[in-house]
Amino acid sequence: MSAKSTTSGLVDRPLEWVCPQTGQRLETRDGILATGAGGPEYEVVDGFPVFACSETEQRRAEQHGPVLDGLLERLRESSSEEAADWFCRRHGCTREPYATDWKCLLARPSRGLVLELGAGFGDDSVTLTRDPSNAVLAVPTLANARIVRRHLDEQAPGPWPIAVLPSVERLPLADDSVGAITLEEAALAGFGISEQNFARVVAEWKRVLTADGVVFLGLGNSLHRLPGLAALRSQFAAPAPDSMNRTVKRAQATGGAGLLRIGTAVREMRRQGFGDPSIYAPLPSERQTDVVLPVRDRVAMDYFIDHLVRRNSAITRVATKMARLALKQGWFQHLLPYHYLFFEPPGAAAGRGHEPS
Repeated sequence: MSAKSTTSGLVDRPLEWVCPQTGQRLETRDGILATGAGGPEYEVVDGFPVFACSETEQRRAEQHGPVLDGLLERLRESSSEEAADWFCRRHGCTREPYATDWKCLLARPSRGLVLELGAGFGDDSVTLTRDPSNAVLAVPTLANARIVRRHLDEQAPGPWPIAVLPSVERLPLADDSVGAITLEEAALAGFGISEQNFARVVAEWKRVLTADGVVFLGLGNSLHRLPGLAALRSQFAAPAPDSMNRTVKRAQATGGAGLLRIGTAVREMRRQGFGDPSIYAPLPSERQTDVVLPVRDRVAMDYFIDHLVRRNSAITRVATKMARLALKQGWFQHLLPYHYLFFEPPGAAAGRGHEPS
C-alpha cells in the first residue's frame, strides 16, 4: 500500500508498534510502517497508523457515513464544544457521560498501557486516562480517528496514540505490553465483534496483556432488548437520550455484528483462563452513573430496589416484592439493564483496585 501522507509525531513516540500479521517490530520509513524489505506495510494517514491487513479491511478503514461526515464537517467549521452541541441537538443525544464511575475504577496501578477499544467522541478517553503516555486509543475508521484527534486537541492536548484497527482479532502491540483493555457494547459493531469471533478476540487480548492485566467489558442485558419487555418498560418511563460517545461509536459501524451476550462473554473468558468477573452496575439505571456498585453487594441490591420505581408509583409494592424475590432467588443481576464486567487473571486478588470511591 502506498503512503497517503507523511507521518506526524504520533508514531515517533516511544510506543512500539508491531506487525499484526507477523509480530515483528515496525519502523517508520517514507510515511509508512514496515518490518523490512518485502514485509507487510501499513499506511500512516494524517498521523494515524492504519493497520489494514487486506483490501477489504482497507476499505472498511476508509468508510464514512452521514453521521460521522456531518460531525467532521462541523468540527472543521467550529470548536469541538460547538460541534458537540450541534450534534446532540441533531441526533437527540446528550454529552452526559454514561460510564464515568466505572472508568474511575481504573485508577489502579497498571504495569502496561491502557488500550481503549472504541473512543467515540473522545470524552471517555480523557476520563479513562489523562496521561497520553499510558494510553492507546483504537478506532475502526479514519473518520472516527479524525474526530477523536480534533476533540482531544482542544480538551486534552498531547501526543495521544490513535490507531485505526479495522479488525481487533490482530492487535499491533507486543506481547505482555498492555495492563488494561476496555470495551463497551456500543463499540462492538464498529470492530465487527460478535459471538462468532469473540474467542479469537479474547485470545489476542490474552497475548498482549501483562501477567496481571485486566479486561473491562461493558455489556447490555439482552433480556432488555426483547420487544415485549421494551414496550412494557416504555409504559412507565420515556426512553432517556443516548450519550454522544455511544452515538458516535455506533455510527462508526462498518457492517452488521451480532450482539455479544453476557453469558457468552463470561464463558469464553473463563475458557481462556481468566478468573470469574467482578460485576458492577450503574444504579438505579444505566442512565444514571453517579452510583456504581458491586452487583453482589446486599447494600447495592437494597439501593436498587428502593429506587426501582418512583415512591409514589402505583406499582411500587408489586415491583418491590418482585425485586426482593429476584434477590432471594439469585436472579437479581439478570434484571439489570447494563453490567460492567471486570476480569482479572486467575489468582489475582479478587476485586483488587475495583472498589468504588
